[in-house]
Amino acid sequence: MVGSGIRMYFLVWLMGALVSICHPSKYLKKNNILNSLTILSILILYITLTSERFISSREIADFLIGISTAVMLYLLVNSRSQIRQERAYEKFSKALAGCSYTLYLVHMPILSFIRACVIGDRPWEPDILHLFFALIIVVFVFLYAVVIAHFTEAKTDKFRNIIMSWIKNRRLNQA
Repeated sequence: MVGSGIRMYFLVWLMGALVSICHPSKYLKKNNILNSLTILSILILYITLTSERFISSREIADFLIGISTAVMLYLLVNSRSQIRQERAYEKFSKALAGCSYTLYLVHMPILSFIRACVIGDRPWEPDILHLFFALIIVVFVFLYAVVIAHFTEAKTDKFRNIIMSWIKNRRLNQA
């Protein structure tokens, strides 16, 4: 993957980075135009994803998926920027985003531990009972991540302020 082939994937990454730094467009202020373009972009992404197997070059297929995803995300960001008040969905999304990195970090170790302790070497049959157990495990892992995030990720700003004030005081004392 390292070498000339990675250039195309760097462009795909840049498209995602560009979405994160682009400001909302002044031309997309009308909701009906924005909603139509958003639905069209979702449809184009769906077509791109379903037709990727017919494209001979994997890099070109990934590039097309990257373009359609970036356009769709940009339009979705524009539509979210027009919301004036924070509703339950926005509060839930912020809470979910507040623990997403912790969930990313802790889900695999805890799932491996649960598999070793509970499941063992036999794979589960996909029946109702085992699907119910899997749902309980997923909820438990999510709640575990929320608790860990509450004591770590949620305290990042407070910890950063303590460290910065300590560094600032130390500089003042040395001067």
